[in-house]
Amino acid sequence: MRLPWPDLQYTAAPTGELVSATLARLSEATNRRLGFVFLFGVFLLAAAPGIASGMGMCWFPPCDDDGGGDPAPIESKVVAQIGRFQSPSRIALSEAGNLYVADTAAGIVAAYDSTGVRIATLSEPAEPLGLAVWETVGDSSTTTYVWVGDEGDGSVRIYENGQPIGYLGNGSGEFGKPNAIAATADRVYVVDSNAHRVTVYDHYGSNVGAFGSQGSGNDQFLFPTDIAINESSSEVYVTDFGNQRIAVFDLDGNWLHHIQSPLNDAGHPFINQPAGLGICSSGHLYIVDAGLAAVVVTDGTGTLIESFGYQNSSYWTGELDVPVDAASDGMRVYVTSSREGKVNVFELATAITCGDGEKASTEECDDGNTANGDCCASTCEFETTGSVCNDTDACTAPDTCDGAGVCTGGAAVDCDDGDPCTDDLCFAGTGCINANNTPPCDYSSGCATVDTCAANAPLGDFIAYKASLAEGGDDFGRFGPVVLGDVFRTASYNVVAPRAVALPAGTNGVAADDPRTHLADLAIIRASSTPLFDRKRDVEVIGQCTDLLVTIKSPISLMVPTGMDMGDPAIAPDPNGHNVDHFLCYRVRAQRRQADGTKVAKRRRVQVVVEDQLQNRRYDLKRIRRLCMPTSVQGDPEAPATMLSGDNAGQTKSIAAVTVGNPDDSLACFKAETARRSIPQSRCGCDAAADPRCRGERLDPEQGRQSSVTGINLNNQFGPTVVDTDGSLELCVPMQVELP
Repeated sequence: MRLPWPDLQYTAAPTGELVSATLARLSEATNRRLGFVFLFGVFLLAAAPGIASGMGMCWFPPCDDDGGGDPAPIESKVVAQIGRFQSPSRIALSEAGNLYVADTAAGIVAAYDSTGVRIATLSEPAEPLGLAVWETVGDSSTTTYVWVGDEGDGSVRIYENGQPIGYLGNGSGEFGKPNAIAATADRVYVVDSNAHRVTVYDHYGSNVGAFGSQGSGNDQFLFPTDIAINESSSEVYVTDFGNQRIAVFDLDGNWLHHIQSPLNDAGHPFINQPAGLGICSSGHLYIVDAGLAAVVVTDGTGTLIESFGYQNSSYWTGELDVPVDAASDGMRVYVTSSREGKVNVFELATAITCGDGEKASTEECDDGNTANGDCCASTCEFETTGSVCNDTDACTAPDTCDGAGVCTGGAAVDCDDGDPCTDDLCFAGTGCINANNTPPCDYSSGCATVDTCAANAPLGDFIAYKASLAEGGDDFGRFGPVVLGDVFRTASYNVVAPRAVALPAGTNGVAADDPRTHLADLAIIRASSTPLFDRKRDVEVIGQCTDLLVTIKSPISLMVPTGMDMGDPAIAPDPNGHNVDHFLCYRVRAQRRQADGTKVAKRRRVQVVVEDQLQNRRYDLKRIRRLCMPTSVQGDPEAPATMLSGDNAGQTKSIAAVTVGNPDDSLACFKAETARRSIPQSRCGCDAAADPRCRGERLDPEQGRQSSVTGINLNNQFGPTVVDTDGSLELCVPMQVELP
């Protein structure tokens, strides 16, 4: 069947006969070498059968037809081939579905609309290479910005609605090889392959940072070639071509991890020579591999999902000839086949999947799962009017579906607990909260009477600031062992030094429940008698904004209830006058999938306005970093705690026994990043009805750098100390933990 796209050349479904003339020449008897492949002038592969090339990249034999070797291609279909290009390199899809293609050899950038009609041609760059597109939608018009890397003069040009308006940086000569570009709402990332670096600019062309250098370390590259950004997870992916891996960073260029191909049972990797990247809204990465002449699809952690572009008979007789880049709209994948001079359009057999979060034309809805009871049934059809659902607002009941996919809340819940010491509130995520009101006693003045209202206050939110011992103050003095017992185990640790101080936080206009009980976050290390902690997978963390699935890695710190004073010596809190436990904190990693492969729902862009004793700020909440479990504290009866350093080294340290008061209340600590934009919030995340793109508006004035605070007096059961703070680390919020 022919589709009405005038600028497309159509082919039948792949038959195994798409062998280029170049590949045919490689079989000539006079050519003893198997081939040369060049990517933008860079030598990639020249090898005899079974012998590694000079760059350490190996020739891969044909796929095993019996399934015992390399990754089997999925059933895919080339439905079209776009254009007659000389050397198509980078491509980009706009929000409106327009496709932009950089033809390096022809010196043009061609743009096609969603029906395949060419709508624009940019011809000013001599050798267009890197390419990014960003659209801003106004009340009556759309403004399109295009960034084009020019290998000819080493510049990146900025176009507005097709007209050149300037450069990133200093223009000509700014880059050695601007190989790839990616844009977010307020930043532009440029991959300079020759400099082995990614440089970051704002939309106006000013440099705001850079990351990467030549090498093979965690935050280094060896000829990076492409970049893709997942704003929903705040992750930046860079193809580290020479190191045969994908490097993953946060939006500020801090290294997170690598995606490195595991070997299959035939001893071959699934990623060989990563040249290009594409990403779709589901978070799937389309890794264009020049060595495999194929596209490998993984999730954001590197788990292999599928692959396509080659045939079962050989990697080198497939549908792609020197593939360079990919882009996906969720239904189709566009891949530049550079030596063919085409952009191949693949329609995947797996493109329409109920529960993948991408609504297809045959689906009434697709909410990213196959569960019932959320108004979008497991068949991706609307559940009937009146069906029971959960509108995620615990302050309304009962909740029912409206027949069009929307869960409607019922009547307001009555939260009155009859306690004069509490204000009766209701929050969408947790339901009724009976928050401590004006207490009859203020312990900061040395009150000796138990403050019954503070003692009944629920566990609240805390904002954690990075802390270090004050300059010129007394040495903290390491001590141990201290025996800590939580739901996982009882083990001995040495207490090392303060790493942070957590202040009671009021959030989104609701005051802190107990504004006087702080938490000192003390770094710990295992005592020699304590074995390593066994990681725990599939641990469910349930809170007012989101449910998470995490892997618990290892203990890192002990949070201790603490008194704080900005000027005078602090008074340690009376254990009977507050409701805050000690907490053993673990490093954690959020899982994208359960152990059985089921996807975990993503969090939407969450912002929180925090008011604490030091300052008020709006934060973007990023990934979960720690999970803090309530723990008991006691000395080791067989090895009394002693001072391990300082003037009192060797002296006995008294450890008062503490039990767990609230075993169901844990703290989940999320990275808190100062917000640059104000994003409308609905319940616990972006209000998509008010801002469908969840980009918000730039804060004006901007929030400045957080102020450092010196000479903060702390006091708790381990004694007094004085610390300085320098910037916030995390927002720690009460959550419940469900073990697998």
